[in-house]
Amino acid sequence: MTLLSVLASGGSVVDLDGTFFIQLAIFLTVWIVLARVYFRPTLKALDARHEGTQGRFEQARRLENEADQWAAIVDARFGEARAAASTARTGVIVEAEKRERETFEASERAARGKVEEARTRIQGQVEAARKELRPRAQELAAEIAGKVLGRKVA
Repeated sequence: MTLLSVLASGGSVVDLDGTFFIQLAIFLTVWIVLARVYFRPTLKALDARHEGTQGRFEQARRLENEADQWAAIVDARFGEARAAASTARTGVIVEAEKRERETFEASERAARGKVEEARTRIQGQVEAARKELRPRAQELAAEIAGKVLGRKVA
């Protein structure tokens, strides 16, 4: 018997006898037992897992935002520290240049004083030597002139 012949005869494709109701009862019993024993606990576990995962995602987002805030604070403090270090470095450089100038000027003044002292001393020695040699120079000039001319020059 084919489906086409059954439909043509006006009969039913499904024969509803007592086994249909037994199979329906077995199906519903299995469905109710599985729903209570397996489906509900599994769905609860899946829901709990989903909520836990969502909670972890939220916690991760919150921690990431907090880390970003701390990074911004640290960056700002590093900027402040760099600025303070730059200011301090500039101050140290200016102070060192000032000390260098002062040391150079003091050394230059001391050197000038020693040069002037040496000039004065040398000038005094030159004058003393001139005074000492002038009378002797006159004698030597007269003696040399006398030897060159062959006669005594006064």
